[in-house]
Amino acid sequence: MANDFMFGIYKSYYEMKLFTKDDLDLFVEVGDLSADQENQILGVSTSAGASESTSTATSQA
Repeated sequence: MANDFMFGIYKSYYEMKLFTKDDLDLFVEVGDLSADQENQILGVSTSAGASESTSTATSQA
């Protein structure tokens, strides 16, 4: 998991478009970043994503 300093670097580089989502996925895969940290950088709310997929699955059934 990335320490606070490296998390800040990854976040800044992503915001400057020097890193892509694929880059962040790779950092998670190799253990340099946690999935929660990646979601923070991407601005993704994990609880909202789970409820959206549940409501979509229910409405399709």
